[in-house]
Amino acid sequence: MKRITAKTRLIPLALLSMGCLFCPPVQGGAKTSAAAFLKIPASAQSMGLGGSAVVSGSGMGGIMDNPALVGLMKQSEFQSSYGSHLEGYNFLNAGYGHYGESFNGGLSVTRVSANSFEGRDAQGAPTGGFGAADMAVNLSAGKNFGQFTGGVTFKYITSTIERESASAFAMDLGAVFAGDKYDAYPYKVGLSVRNIGSPMKYMSKSESLPLTAAAGMAVNVGGGLEAVFNLSGNIPESSLVFGLGLGLNMGSGFVLNGGLSRAMGVGEGGLGGLPVGVNAGIGFKASNFMMNYGFVPMGEMGSMQRMSLTFKFGEKDGARKAPQGHSKKGRP
Repeated sequence: MKRITAKTRLIPLALLSMGCLFCPPVQGGAKTSAAAFLKIPASAQSMGLGGSAVVSGSGMGGIMDNPALVGLMKQSEFQSSYGSHLEGYNFLNAGYGHYGESFNGGLSVTRVSANSFEGRDAQGAPTGGFGAADMAVNLSAGKNFGQFTGGVTFKYITSTIERESASAFAMDLGAVFAGDKYDAYPYKVGLSVRNIGSPMKYMSKSESLPLTAAAGMAVNVGGGLEAVFNLSGNIPESSLVFGLGLGLNMGSGFVLNGGLSRAMGVGEGGLGGLPVGVNAGIGFKASNFMMNYGFVPMGEMGSMQRMSLTFKFGEKDGARKAPQGHSKKGRP
């Protein structure tokens, strides 16, 4: 009976995601939000699995998609991700997550920069090069309550273009629910609302942050294979992003990741004229060390590449030494 129930949970979301991947884009009227870098997946693992870590991410590598993931950490950790974000842009994310007895906390910084812009005056004559940089400082907290985990992130966001700058404060909220680990197909469901905050003001113009609501589901289908489905909606831009991903445990610590993603409401796109983007990645885990690589080709726009490193340390899963002078009843 459990097996039938688990399959029933999986089928509707899979069909919905497949249908949305290949249906035509929504046209018209959407506006652009500020701080677009907040929509970029931080970790290579989430990039390889369809572009969202709302449920499939781990620890500090996934808090940009869902702050509840910091509450699932079993040890303290340091995580760093670096790579290219389209042509001419560099992406950097670094964070420390602390495992605590009452709750887990984390501090991280995300930065996207470019230094290859060419300035021109009103007549079109070159005025020299200039750079641009966006950055967010994130303070996160999460707590596990058994099958349910909740989390929150407070962040300070800055954006600089040549001599102009803007800033804003924002908050993310998230939750993860894990099904029975003894189920035939163990699953997790995640929800998050991100970038709840004040608009960013450039000179006399204000732009909303990319307020985003996201949902995801990960199902262990057996044989070392995990299926991931996710969707997120950018409210100011009236757009939706759908993703499908598969992670295959190859043994000896190696994992292969692959996925498809589809942005709707912002025009056509994709690789080689296809209506979807192709995501790929590979990971390796050994004891307290994990490394992941993610790659997304974007045609004429270049590509997105990401390398992530995670180092875990400290007592695992809250293991504590028994107080001296105490022994279990009946034990000599």
